[in-house]
Amino acid sequence: LDVLDSELVGPANGYALPDGLTETHLMDAVESIGGRFQIASASVASYDPEVDRSGRVGAVGVELIGLLAAA
Repeated sequence: LDVLDSELVGPANGYALPDGLTETHLMDAVESIGGRFQIASASVASYDPEVDRSGRVGAVGVELIGLLAAA
């Protein structure tokens, strides 16, 4: 989840950097890939809930898992 922009979405861990993807960009990319290829495996990682004080990154992770499961 540290691919997400730490300033716009929030930090996923202590190593997260700015200029990453927004939630919309991440979901659009996964939908685009899933529309072209069968997704056989995926990993949602690099998340530290102690750093994600707002819970926003965790919520994105849950949404992403749902999207991947539907694919």
